[in-house]
Amino acid sequence: MRAAKRIGGAATGLIAATTALAQPTFQFLQPAAFGPAGSRLTDISANGSVLTASQSSGPASIGSYWIGTQRFDIVEPQFPTPSSTLHSASSNGQFLAGDFIPAGGQSSIFSVSQSGQFNAYPIVGGSRVRLPNISDNGSIIAAQAEVVGSDASVIARRVIRYTSTSTWDVIAPPVTAIQSQHVISDMSGDGNVIVGAAAIDNLETRPLFPTIWRNGVGSSWLPTPADTTFAVASTVSANGNVIAGEVTTAVGGTFFAMWSDNLVTTYSLPSGQNRVFPTHVSDDGQIVTGNVRSFTGVDAGFIWTPATGTVTARDYLLNAGVSIPLGPDQQFLSILDPIVSADGTTIAGTISIFNTVSGMTDVSFFRATIPAPSSLLLVAAASLFTSTRRRTHIN
Repeated sequence: MRAAKRIGGAATGLIAATTALAQPTFQFLQPAAFGPAGSRLTDISANGSVLTASQSSGPASIGSYWIGTQRFDIVEPQFPTPSSTLHSASSNGQFLAGDFIPAGGQSSIFSVSQSGQFNAYPIVGGSRVRLPNISDNGSIIAAQAEVVGSDASVIARRVIRYTSTSTWDVIAPPVTAIQSQHVISDMSGDGNVIVGAAAIDNLETRPLFPTIWRNGVGSSWLPTPADTTFAVASTVSANGNVIAGEVTTAVGGTFFAMWSDNLVTTYSLPSGQNRVFPTHVSDDGQIVTGNVRSFTGVDAGFIWTPATGTVTARDYLLNAGVSIPLGPDQQFLSILDPIVSADGTTIAGTISIFNTVSGMTDVSFFRATIPAPSSLLLVAAASLFTSTRRRTHIN
């Protein structure tokens, strides 16, 4: 293990939990500027004080994180010029995990702690390893191992789990799944719940269906409506109790889905949208964030609550009373890739701002705190999802 080189100021410690704030707040995490596509915030700690990001820098990328408003970049001697991606933060914010491409070529996994300790994990049998999630105590990492063919296509995908005592273990999907086609989406804070999807073995098209793995229990299918043709469990709450994802059915089309208490509930997509990508859900299941995609391929950030349905992330912040400090030459356009903290009080993401002088659209990362999101009255924002109340029980 080796101390990580960090660019930025000295850490001043975690900012206070936002639940005590009386008014919503908004912070730009860096100046708004025209920049390369592909930069986004990737994860958030339970109280919203720690954020991770992948920032594009030409052909490479930089893994960055914020403690409060202070930014740090992951820079290691073995990273080429540099090339790293931060994918996840533990829910307590003490550990971060990402993937990198060493000078030798093949991707691998790393973790870094707030104390600055860097650890690279062994590569699994010739696989490309990516999408790591790390537990609160830093001892468990779950990731995806991919076998890549000579034409760069992915031949096999497996979910793997690392512990300090067992090294890497393959997480087997349900027995009726194609064992070589298992993908990971997210892991709970204690490392005991992993969600994702696996391909069905008895269908010629090999579609993905949602899976859940529980420590000591193993993998099983999550329930879906009877006419489901494709589904993915995209994210799980830090406490492991609530799951959100996407379900496509033969008759109704594509739905936003939530799983809790052995039940699935599906919600219709807004008009003009045909894909949904939930990325984060609060511990109480009252807020879900992510992107929707239109039939023309345009993504937009959404925020869902039971009281409001789904609204654009832009409308959610404005109607929650969040004041965004803009100059006279700036216009607030939209938000992409919104994420929510486990306690539901912090929303972060990528904000797009039109500069009327340059004629360019600038982007920046932001963090907004909303003390009591469940009590918001979003009078101006129309609900975009309506619940279909299609619920299926796990037998």
